[in-house]
Amino acid sequence: MSKCVVVGGGVAGLVAAYLLNKQGRKVVLIEQSDQCGGLLNSVTDDDENYFDQGTHIPNLTGIDELDNFLFGSEVEQKENWLCIPQLKTGNYFAKKWDYETQTIDTRKLPLALYEQGVGQLLSRNSDSSATNIQDYSEDTLGPIFFESLVKPVIDKLYGEQRDYTTLTAKNSVNYFGATRVIALDEAATEKLKELPVYDAKLGYHKHKNYQERLYKDGIKEPSYLYPKSSKGMQAWVDDLVNKVKQCGVEIKTQCIISSLHKNKSRITEVRLNSGEVISCDLLYWSAPPFIALKAMNMQTDSVSVTFRTAHIYHFCLDKPLKDKHSHYLWNWDESSRVFRITLYGNFNSRKQNQITAEALADKSDKEVPPKQILEDLIKMGLIDANSNLLSYKHQVIHNTFPVPTFEFEQSVIKNYDMLKESADNIIISGRFSGKYWLLGDVLVDTYNAISHTLSDSH
Repeated sequence: MSKCVVVGGGVAGLVAAYLLNKQGRKVVLIEQSDQCGGLLNSVTDDDENYFDQGTHIPNLTGIDELDNFLFGSEVEQKENWLCIPQLKTGNYFAKKWDYETQTIDTRKLPLALYEQGVGQLLSRNSDSSATNIQDYSEDTLGPIFFESLVKPVIDKLYGEQRDYTTLTAKNSVNYFGATRVIALDEAATEKLKELPVYDAKLGYHKHKNYQERLYKDGIKEPSYLYPKSSKGMQAWVDDLVNKVKQCGVEIKTQCIISSLHKNKSRITEVRLNSGEVISCDLLYWSAPPFIALKAMNMQTDSVSVTFRTAHIYHFCLDKPLKDKHSHYLWNWDESSRVFRITLYGNFNSRKQNQITAEALADKSDKEVPPKQILEDLIKMGLIDANSNLLSYKHQVIHNTFPVPTFEFEQSVIKNYDMLKESADNIIISGRFSGKYWLLGDVLVDTYNAISHTLSDSH
């Protein structure tokens, strides 16, 4: 029986281990921490309330075999999962809420600034070939909207930059919606979005308009799921780990790869820091590629990378939240360091009065005390000012968001290509491959990569 080694115990690694095992292969999964799940593991406060480490709401992938492993059969889905047909989000900007979209409404700017900015946006009627975020934003939105809208979002996510042209044009700022804006009334927006150049930089005013566009383009809006358990996402991780163990996968936690040994163009052994040697016919790698390259004594492309530190504030209150419909929210206002907020009770009634706020900072930044974050949430109108704090948990996670410089992007690509070419029997997937950001996309990529590799081997 051939032996497969899966490195990385996040959801992608668990999926890989399950799929490889189903093909009749012996699988060993290696995870360096003391438990699988990665950032999808939940944390508990002193009162044993479970909180997710950020906003994680998975969706059905549309691949039956994959969805059956992730969420169970249709009967099990109804029993264990809450179906969320539409994720309800919104954004806070200029001290006002917009509960229809995460896209910033430029009309909230001072009138003179808005009029100048929208004039620049409309006059830019050609595509941009710029590869850095500042030039791209100025080419498409104009200098005024870059300075007043995009730049503050960059600062909130990645910190103030000496030179914004060192950041790539395509990064999480795009994912979070800061390079697309609301600029005119609804009718004018609909008309302008018929032109590709404006479609790329104007957002819809209402979610129903976005849904109509998906229908027109033949795209089905995904269905989202959230565990019914009060444990939140931890219940999902626990279920996946149990499924993987039950099918015969051996999981080794608190293990570090010390070396990878090759015979010609194939990796044949995985050596652990404990001294254990695992024979290997196929290696699935979902950790950062440079770790594998170092384990093979190959020269990695090392650059100076700046990582952000995530501060995650979890609160349990004695009164209901004032926002009773949003699932998660974005804060683009400069008045608070918070950038994303999760309102658990609005999609799981067993987690009423629980809220999580996330902020990013440099390691050297002074920590914002939980009391200040709580006051910010009250000022935003999300929490009743008369609420009492029953319990809280403040998480500090270093080395999360990397600042998306060109050096970093090129290093990721180079290390990925080097690792891919280093051996014939390696699959590189997961978020660290640099190809995908969203969890659903990562899992589909894992499924396709393994299916393709196994079909080629038969």
